[in-house]
Formats: sequence, structure tokens, C-alpha cells
Amino acid sequence: MIAMVTVQLCVSLFIQAVPSQSGDSYECRRRIADVHRLTTKTVLSQNAEFLLEIIPEKPLGSQSATYTLSRRGLALWTRRHVFALSQAVVCNTGHIIGAAFTFDCHENSVGDATEYLDVVILNPEGGIVLRDRNLRRPPPGHFNPPAASTPTIAQIVVDCANGVAVVRVVGSKTPWWVYNISEARLVRRFSARKQMFDGERPWRVVDAYHIPETPLLVVQWCVTERRWNEKDSTRVSGYDWDRYVDDARFSVIDYSGATVWQVDAPRDYESENLGAGLYRFLRRNPALLKASEPGMFCIRRFATGESITYRILKARSGTWDVAEVERIPFGDDARPGGPPRFEVGETMILTPA
Repeated sequence: MIAMVTVQLCVSLFIQAVPSQSGDSYECRRRIADVHRLTTKTVLSQNAEFLLEIIPEKPLGSQSATYTLSRRGLALWTRRHVFALSQAVVCNTGHIIGAAFTFDCHENSVGDATEYLDVVILNPEGGIVLRDRNLRRPPPGHFNPPAASTPTIAQIVVDCANGVAVVRVVGSKTPWWVYNISEARLVRRFSARKQMFDGERPWRVVDAYHIPETPLLVVQWCVTERRWNEKDSTRVSGYDWDRYVDDARFSVIDYSGATVWQVDAPRDYESENLGAGLYRFLRRNPALLKASEPGMFCIRRFATGESITYRILKARSGTWDVAEVERIPFGDDARPGGPPRFEVGETMILTPA
């Protein structure tokens, strides 16, 4: 009798422990929750006329959210969609482009799911005009705990005047995705590093932003390399094998990824003595700053402690000319051109390009 009760109890506990086989099982939700945690956020348009509020239904692994778009304080529409945007940008026309992590649970496999990175465009009325679903896969090899699947969203840069959005991702051979917002279509994907003047070094993207009134982006790069530096002759090897050099580069690219201009800043981050804290420092101290006028961009040089402003103009031949306009000392109490250039909802992630 005791044995029968024990067996029944074990079977009951086993049934309770197994999650539902439905399309929204606990294990499936938990898997996505490990990828991204969502919170309520508001996103302001560049002209400050539109305000988007995103309220995910569940903070962990939410598959849906409620969206409300307001203009000058008056609500235009409220809609629920089956995705929760982790990043979003509101254009001056009321169009919305964003990225969301979504998944499809498998009916016959507990805890298994197909993961996607969705790039979504909403029209000014809140309707879905594009949902570009990109399959996410775990990296090859075995990891404990399991490594996150890729691609992952890094940044969304929007050119409102030309109706172009550039989505930068992690974990893709072509990590720059260009979309036409008004036509709601993917235009191309490219690798900017492969089109640099010397793209052999393992450059990684730190940040990028659109140069106003141009079809161009300015990009900040960094690379950390191990180099042999000569030391005193008392060392048997004669070299310092533990020397790592952190170089910076700034480039201007067009929407095909072609390099228009670039300048190197060798050992630009060494003056900060950052070591392993380099990436954290770069996230907290942007080197791409707001310029005072359209057609200009400003970069910060850490090694020299100055900010440099450039103007870019299109020549009659069709090429772009970049000229230095101003070079002034940089200080936290007097940032040139105003505050750092981070957009609302933007995330800084260092990525291969």
C-alpha cells in the first residue's frame, strides 16, 4: 500500500514538473527570457513631435506588447502587436522601425523553440508594413551555460530625410542591414570592414550615427592587438609578450558600405590605462559627438584630450570631400556641440563589422 502511494506521488510530481506542450510553454518562455529582459520604455522622435510608449505584456520573454503613439501630447493610436520591440526609433513622419526577439515553440519538443530577430516597420497609423524575420542560431560548439543565439540587435540609425534606416547587428557576416522606410523593404546587407581601405585587421564597431543632410554614416572603430615590443636585453626573449595595443579608427561610409573617408588614432585609448575595462569605458564615454551644424561631425580623441570637428561636402565630380574645421580641448564641463549623441533606446554593443 505504501509502495503504491509512493508511486502515485512520484507520477504526480513528474506530471507537474513537465511543462505544457502548448506553443507558449514555461521552458520556451524561459529560454527567451534568458536572451532579453524587457521593460516599459518611451521613444521620442528626432523632431520631438512624436512619442512612442511600449508596454510589454510580460517583462521576461514577452511575445507581445501594447504600443501608443502620441503627437504633441495627444494620443494618435494604441495597438497591440505580437512582438515586443527591444529597440525602436520613431521617424519625423510617424513611421516606426524597431527590432524584437521572437520565437516559435515546437509542439512536439518540450523547451525547444525556433528563435528569430524581427526587424519591424510600422506605418503612421500603427499598422505592420514590414516584418523581416531572421533566424537566430546558437554559435557552433558546446557551452555551459548555453551561449546566446545570433544575430543580436546592436543599434538602429535612421536618416529621416531620406527615409533610410540602418540596422546594425551582432553575429552576421553582413552585419549592416539597410531598409527603405517609406517603401517598407530591405535594400541590402553589407560588411563595412571588408570595404575599408585596409580591412584585414580585426576592427570592431563601437558606435555609428547619421551625418545630418547627407546619405552618410560616421563610424567609430576599435581594435585590440597583441604586439611584440622591444625591451631591455636582460630578457631572454627580448620582447614583451604581454603588450596589448588599443587603436581607434573613425570612418565615413555610405549606405552601400563603401568607405568615403577614414582616419586612424593609434593607441588612442592607452592614455586611460583601461586594460580589461576598455569596452566598459567606450560605452560610457562616447567619441562621436553632436556637431553644431548639418553636414558636420565631431570626434573625440582621448590620447590628445581634444575634439575635432569635420565638414563634409559633395564635390562636382560626385565624390565627398572631408575637411577639418575646428580642434579644441575636450572637457567634461564643456562638451563641444552639446551632450553626447546617444539616441533614445539605443544600445552600445561592440561588434565585428
